[in-house]
Amino acid sequence: MCTSYQCGCYKGEPPKKIDCSYRKISILNRLALPREVYEISLSGNNLSKIFDTYFYAGPGLHVLDLSHNPIDFVAITSFQMFTQLNRLSLSHNRLTSLDEHVFRGLGQLQSLDLSYNRLSSLYPKDFDYLENLNELNLAHNPLLEFNGNAFSKLTSLNKLNIQSTGITSFRTTDFDSLTNLKWLDISGNGFQNVPLKGLHKLSQLSYLDLSRNPIRTIPPYSFYNLTSLRSLILRYMVDLVSVEAHAFGDVASLKIVDFSFSHMLARIDAKAFALNSSDAKIELDEFYARQTALETLSQFLLNWDYVNKVDFGENNWRCDCLLEWMPHIVRRDALDGKLRCGSPKSLEGRLIVKLNPGDFQCLDSVSLDHPSWREVNVAMKVALGLLITITIALAAVILTLLFFRIRAQPHMYRSLKQRLGYATED
Repeated sequence: MCTSYQCGCYKGEPPKKIDCSYRKISILNRLALPREVYEISLSGNNLSKIFDTYFYAGPGLHVLDLSHNPIDFVAITSFQMFTQLNRLSLSHNRLTSLDEHVFRGLGQLQSLDLSYNRLSSLYPKDFDYLENLNELNLAHNPLLEFNGNAFSKLTSLNKLNIQSTGITSFRTTDFDSLTNLKWLDISGNGFQNVPLKGLHKLSQLSYLDLSRNPIRTIPPYSFYNLTSLRSLILRYMVDLVSVEAHAFGDVASLKIVDFSFSHMLARIDAKAFALNSSDAKIELDEFYARQTALETLSQFLLNWDYVNKVDFGENNWRCDCLLEWMPHIVRRDALDGKLRCGSPKSLEGRLIVKLNPGDFQCLDSVSLDHPSWREVNVAMKVALGLLITITIALAAVILTLLFFRIRAQPHMYRSLKQRLGYATED
């Protein structure tokens, strides 16, 4: 093969790795690979079909790369001779469906890449022969329907990528069999809410990417039962405007959160990382919020002394008294140390790290109108209104009681009048 297809062959005779990528190959003829060959790349060729006559033997093959071809058909028995195959890539092809037997014999397969194809549906038996599969990549397929039953035999799966597949919801049972799933990418889809309905059974999940979904707000306890979650990626959330109190209240394991490039995000509640109803906070290691609409962050959002990495760059920070704590964070970590004030006018463009404590001023008109104080201001008004109402009600009750008491004892006033009359005569 090294001679007939002018492939690159490496390490010894016979070679252990064969590179036949981008050789304009359009057909293979009963390719027999020596046992010593553990990897072959046929990427970037002109293969449109994979017939069962293309491969004859390959007992030692562990890696097969068929990516970046115009493949639209794979015969049922095409791969059955590769019983030791560990990694198979069919990405960037034109597959529209999978035969349920096409992966027969690949019981040792650990990684399967089907990204950037034209798969529109998943069927219950598509992956039944892959009981040892560890990684599955289905990204950038136009899945019109997501059927979790296709994963029923993938109990060893650790990593699943279904980004940019057009999915808008999960069913409660879609991930029932994925009890060992630790890494999940569902970015670039149509979820308008955190899809807790499907995710809540993934108790081993440690990495979740929800970026580029049209979620507007993250309400309390949005990640219920994801007790092993450590990394949460929420980048490029172009519709996200707020993160509510206790949004992450059930995820004590959380260590990394990234909101970067979520350009509409203007508010993160001071209790967003508060655990349940207590004042205890999640101890993040890394927190990122570059290029958002945030103007302020609460000093009490996190235990900042435990946060090792932050990135708050390219935000229009309002440098008033509520942000007086931030220079400490910038000095301690600061990826670039160039955080600048967006307001007030007197501090616009100034480096936060260069400001003195006295520079962070809160005028009454500013502080009461500040997003962080609006809720307090409203609460104070409500409390004052209630106090006035209660006072008026109590006064009315007292006056009413006095009125009825006076009416019940008229003789007191007659005797008093008589005494006054006698006194006048005297």
